[in-house]
Amino acid sequence: MNSSGSVRLVRFALAISLVLSAGCAGSSVGGSPGDQVNAAPTPTPPKLSLPTATERVATLRPSLQPATQAPTPTLDALGTVVASQQPRVESHPSPDGRWIAEILIYDCVRVSEEEENAYQELRLTDVATGQHSAADSQFLSCGGLGASGLGGWFWSTDSRFFYYTNASTGVPDGCGYFSSPYLRLDTQDLSVEYLGMGSVSPDERKLAVWWEGDSGVRENGRLAIWDIEGELLGIAMLPPPADLAGPIAWSPDSRSVAFLTSEDYCPLGLTALGRMELDMMIPVIILQSADPSFGGLNWDAPGHVTLTDEQGGSWTYNFATRELLAETP
Repeated sequence: MNSSGSVRLVRFALAISLVLSAGCAGSSVGGSPGDQVNAAPTPTPPKLSLPTATERVATLRPSLQPATQAPTPTLDALGTVVASQQPRVESHPSPDGRWIAEILIYDCVRVSEEEENAYQELRLTDVATGQHSAADSQFLSCGGLGASGLGGWFWSTDSRFFYYTNASTGVPDGCGYFSSPYLRLDTQDLSVEYLGMGSVSPDERKLAVWWEGDSGVRENGRLAIWDIEGELLGIAMLPPPADLAGPIAWSPDSRSVAFLTSEDYCPLGLTALGRMELDMMIPVIILQSADPSFGGLNWDAPGHVTLTDEQGGSWTYNFATRELLAETP
């Protein structure tokens, strides 16, 4: 979902929420949907709750921001979806207890003879005042293909940033690598920043993503490292052949990242395995292979990574010996 579309939907949601606020006032902010919350929660700083299986060789082609949107909603269509049900609520209290990030999920409703729609909204609640602020939304066509769905991931430890995705389910049309992208809500000004596809470090302090920059267009061959607290630690330009982005994997000690690139989508063609030490921020290509082509990457042990080829076979690459060995079934 591009930023202008997000702004239009948020503004539209704010307008209709004035009409429907009475129906939403009883929505829960914790526990199961429908529960009432009478006092502000006092949460403990949570361990990062990361999505499972977000890095994979997808059967569909990635798009820049893969959430599948319906056409711009009409007041009648959006109103019908929201007024017909109490939403399911996904609640994420901030570590300091000041904020609650909520994702309101309105399931599919038939709004006309031809159309079924659903609606999701990310809103930020100030616990002290009870004030709600809409930050992002999706108005969706039901039954279509693609990737969509707002899903919360975690807060920064200082409670300034809330991390979430706009593609929690499904995969985009086409073929190639895809993982649910990271977006970040800033509680200071309610701005949302699209960070891109990537991976959180094992120490839960850093995020590595394929850089998409201010233009919102993925710049293949650029790898960005973010501090979860908000600082951009650096952007590295990959050496050739840096064509299409693939999976990113962190070393167990969170001091290095490995990555895959490919020359095409399906088949992948020539693929390259690279490694970058964070203290140097200089990526190095250490292996190139077209037979087999590699689309999956895991770094579970300090001295080697596990690669998955297009046929599902597993291989081990040893950093010290530079040996690539096929794993026996």
